[in-house]
Amino acid sequence: KEYVSRHLVKVTLAPGDVLMQQNAEGHEMYFVARGSIEVVINNVRVNTIVAGEVVGEMAALGVDTRRSATCIALTICVLFQLSRDVLEQTLRLYPDQKSAFAWRCRSKNEDKLLARVNRADAFADVLGKGSLGFRAKSRISNKLESKLLLPGDVIVRAGQRG
Repeated sequence: KEYVSRHLVKVTLAPGDVLMQQNAEGHEMYFVARGSIEVVINNVRVNTIVAGEVVGEMAALGVDTRRSATCIALTICVLFQLSRDVLEQTLRLYPDQKSAFAWRCRSKNEDKLLARVNRADAFADVLGKGSLGFRAKSRISNKLESKLLLPGDVIVRAGQRG
């Protein structure tokens, strides 16, 4: 915790200030300490982030460096910014926190996993295999596993059974 607190950068926003823009590159995450932030995707308000919540963790992890939403301050906000480098180092120093952080990201990422199942369906169609049925899609989505990997983590070793 001390390592992280030394690397946090305080950010203050006024109402109407844009924290991040959809599709822009990003490598930081933010802890909201005070205020509320509107989350907008394709010009549609989809959520409100409030004190105690986090925003931008997917970009900080490198899952997708393009921001998935625009975030606009609704009130005066105080946030603390954490860079990808510091986050990765923190998860290396405190590996017991990695699984808790991965769980949070997995739950936020379920829609992206389901989109991949639909892409698999389109791929099967292109190969002339026909469209995947509901049962096949369900089996695929139940088998998909989200895993938090940091740069340098080994995914598979030569000769290892898979």
